[in-house]
Amino acid sequence: MLTSDAAPPSGGLYDADSRRLLTLMAHLMRWSTRLRVQVLHHSVDPAEERAYTMHKAAATDQLSLLSPGYARHAEHAQEAAAELWRLDSQDAAGPYPADPRAYVRRQYGAWLGERNRDDDPLSPGDAWGV
Repeated sequence: MLTSDAAPPSGGLYDADSRRLLTLMAHLMRWSTRLRVQVLHHSVDPAEERAYTMHKAAATDQLSLLSPGYARHAEHAQEAAAELWRLDSQDAAGPYPADPRAYVRRQYGAWLGERNRDDDPLSPGDAWGV
């Protein structure tokens, strides 16, 4: 099983139980649809795309942590982490991280540190459309 040596940050998605995580997954599906519509109109907001990709990677990482015996969840978490790294590495030079999930955890932890916890999709408000 693929695991990360980096501890997940406290707060947000990493404090979510499976029921709250499913709520977020439904929200991510709507967010994904919104991004696809933007692609069709050739007006994708890079910040929104990155935020979506980071939240998807953090959510799949947490899902994997909640189901340690299920290898498919770990594989999906690794794939989502690699997707975030590829998106971020378009502007940054550097080698592929040895542990992409640790990269996701650092990025999500930084995101939590920059924002009020009310900004998190697990505490949805009008801005999240949930």
